[in-house]
Amino acid sequence: MKSLITLIAFSSKTMFFIFCYIWIRWTLPRFRFDQLMALGWKFMLPLGLGYLMVIATAVLVIVPPEDELGFSHGMWLFGLNLVLLYGVFWVVDRGRLLPGARLQRVGRA
Repeated sequence: MKSLITLIAFSSKTMFFIFCYIWIRWTLPRFRFDQLMALGWKFMLPLGLGYLMVIATAVLVIVPPEDELGFSHGMWLFGLNLVLLYGVFWVVDRGRLLPGARLQRVGRA
């Protein structure tokens, strides 16, 4: 039963990301495939690996080996995710990904 649930969760995540990929390709026809690959390899892959290392370290620090994850541990990890999200969008990004939408809204108003 656990294997079936894991397979369903993995399949649903995969289909979600395929849907997002296709949606972006259909919405932004000038976004070339080589630009998507560069974004994935040069930005998203290092970001994902860094995120994995930070979360794995946090789980090792927060949860002792004999303890189980509880609600308080989940809240600590949720807070860490909020801090990391802030770091990605406002510190690391430095206005490269978000200002396009902001400029379009200001230009139309």
